[in-house]
Amino acid sequence: MPGYPRCGRLGPVRWREGDVVEWRETWRGQVVLAFPVRVVADRDDLIAVYIPSGAPLAFPDPWPWGDHHPWQPRGRFEGHGVLVLHRPGDAYAVWVFWEGPERRFQEWYVNLQDPIERHDRVLVTFDHELDLRIAPDGSWQLKDSELLDERVRQGRFSAAEASAIRACAAEVIADLERGTRWWDDGWSAWNPPPGWDEPAPYG
Repeated sequence: MPGYPRCGRLGPVRWREGDVVEWRETWRGQVVLAFPVRVVADRDDLIAVYIPSGAPLAFPDPWPWGDHHPWQPRGRFEGHGVLVLHRPGDAYAVWVFWEGPERRFQEWYVNLQDPIERHDRVLVTFDHELDLRIAPDGSWQLKDSELLDERVRQGRFSAAEASAIRACAAEVIADLERGTRWWDDGWSAWNPPPGWDEPAPYG
């Protein structure tokens, strides 16, 4: 995990807009979370997927860390669907959130995670717990720093892995302080096409 070398692209097989693929959170070879997503864009410089509102969530039984995933009691993804933007090789993705009945842009949510890997119709990553929240005015705050320390004590990450995760967050923060973001602000106004929310079958 430490280092997170950048790569040129995710794989030779291209997905088409609207394809439904499976998002898998995988830890040491075990799937700990899975749900369907729709492909928005699949390019050399970007893979964008949409988590549909109402997407069914699947978890292992038992949960590997003795408790349960915070989403597990819901059973399905709640609220507005979420757009996820990932630049190949990055150890994070940018989640785009909306709120309210008018679907007002809420925030950019930088989710630290394993660089995405692609396997046929499966997208594989693993959440790193640490996150950054970026408000529409550009202000930001670090989220779950203490929780990452807890995950190290829990054995989910090694101390070296946690250091690499924090270093990645520091790089993103440095970019924000310079006023540079690689993703297009226009994504804040993106809307899912009709029929993209539940049900979202695989295949």
